[in-house]
Amino acid sequence: MLNTNLEITVNDTPVKGRICSYHPSEIAVEILSPYKGLSNASAHIMLMALGSRSYKGEFALKTAHKLLEDLFIFCDFVDEDHYMISRNLRAIEERINIINGIITSTKKRRKLFKTQFKEGFLEMKEYENKVKSLKNTISLAEKRIKVIWDEFLCDNIKTTIPLGNVEAYLKDVKPLKRRMQRMYLNKHIFFDLMDLNDGYDVPSISYFSEEQFETVLNRIKEKGLGIYGIEPWSKPEGKDSFEYYDVDTFENYKTYPQDPNWYYTAFEKYKKTGVELHYSASYYVPGNAWV
Repeated sequence: MLNTNLEITVNDTPVKGRICSYHPSEIAVEILSPYKGLSNASAHIMLMALGSRSYKGEFALKTAHKLLEDLFIFCDFVDEDHYMISRNLRAIEERINIINGIITSTKKRRKLFKTQFKEGFLEMKEYENKVKSLKNTISLAEKRIKVIWDEFLCDNIKTTIPLGNVEAYLKDVKPLKRRMQRMYLNKHIFFDLMDLNDGYDVPSISYFSEEQFETVLNRIKEKGLGIYGIEPWSKPEGKDSFEYYDVDTFENYKTYPQDPNWYYTAFEKYKKTGVELHYSASYYVPGNAWV
């Protein structure tokens, strides 16, 4: 009987997982620690090869361990570069939302033409031509979305793990380390401060006023932590909520996240704009800080 619980070590890091699906021709695993939420990395044997090889015994366990290792490497990569990946993901989602809007409006027009045809306002030939044109528009838009996703994965995900729907995985990955980091920040950095994020961004990202963000930076410096990037949001005239304004990262200063000079310089730059800004940041918290 194959043990469904998996334990391996990757680069001195203990990794736990389980076999969530098992068949002589296919095996799938899920990672449980130090990351959680990523599953169904699978290996498959073609039906023609089943006579000579199948997932049994030692071969099945070895394959499961390799899949778990691949999952950990993928999660670790996403976790390490989470700020940049999230920022780039947000940018392409805006582009995709625009294209999806075109698809939605095109489908509405197609539905309208169908109604007009049924009611006798359009001849068959005219209706077919209009629908054909709209179908081409939708097809081109859907292909464009695929190209955008392919470009994003090629530029940002430097791994060849066969994960299937990578878009869904990227959104579902829940690294335990990041949750622990969040708990540390709430307790040691954000205490007695008011989070101004009232729903204009994801709940896990805290925003602060200029005065309170300066307190955040002072505490970061005092604790010896770091800042990967600073992302201020503003409220444009006539708008009801805050919107993305700008971003600055430590790479632009050719330094490292723990260097206070870069994040104080960036902060002063934004203060001088005279724009009312809400500040968020991506924080460097070493693993030994919460142990």
